[in-house]
Amino acid sequence: MYLNHEVLTLNQLGTAQATPNSTVLTEVAKPRLKKRKLLAVLQKHLFGNRFLIVGGGYRTGKSALMTQLYASSLDAGLPAYYINCSDFEITESVNQNPDHIFNYIPRVLNRKTYVIIDDIDMLSDPMKTLGYWFDYYGDMLMVAASAGSNFWGTPENTAALSRRARFFKLRTLDFEEFLYFKSEDRMLAALNKMSSNTPVSLSDKHKIYELFAEYAVWGGFPQVVLAPTEAEKRKALTGIYAIIMENCLPAGSNTGVHHLAYAFRILSQENGGKLVHSEIAKAADLS
Repeated sequence: MYLNHEVLTLNQLGTAQATPNSTVLTEVAKPRLKKRKLLAVLQKHLFGNRFLIVGGGYRTGKSALMTQLYASSLDAGLPAYYINCSDFEITESVNQNPDHIFNYIPRVLNRKTYVIIDDIDMLSDPMKTLGYWFDYYGDMLMVAASAGSNFWGTPENTAALSRRARFFKLRTLDFEEFLYFKSEDRMLAALNKMSSNTPVSLSDKHKIYELFAEYAVWGGFPQVVLAPTEAEKRKALTGIYAIIMENCLPAGSNTGVHHLAYAFRILSQENGGKLVHSEIAKAADLS
């Protein structure tokens, strides 16, 4: 069943001591966006003893999730601060010395300060920085950070941080989230009934199948799902596709994006069959 989308109150979040009207040094407008399932999970883990790291691919909604986590923390009365590592000044300062984080948030010894960081992989060594903050300031800081899907690095790096942080993957919308983002509340309720073997009307079944066909064609990128017309969906998806494909190619590679795309099409047609790598490379003109 789909998780509650309402922002949790302080009592629901936990028993942490809240400081009302805490000053926010990096302002972010409180977003009125559709909320992901992962938001409620992160809210509940804010009072744990490990940092929270959210990894996800391009356009999966990491920045929206971080601003929502920040906004809901403020709504709950927590002393929360938002930092975007795309800000060159902040990134350069923290790269020089991890203690410079306290140039942007207060250093308070008698309570936790909640720091929501977007794009932490913009730092030169985010793993080392997070480890330093946890080891030296873990009793006064709770850090929740987002990063690209390539952040995890080597298994050794991930293992070194595992005792200090919980890792979460943000993927594209699942079908329940797809229905929620499209404001298909009645169909979402019907889907939950079907999942529990409760009868639903034939018209509702047909509508769910119709919506699932749309989901199968356009996928679950939030930007694409929320686009109101097919033309806008196609434009958004084309832009996302181009960026992802470019990132799949090694730096300096002469392989064209269309060659790689063709290889993926061949792979999609070979589902369940035997793969012959040399034939795929030849057909797609890859070397």
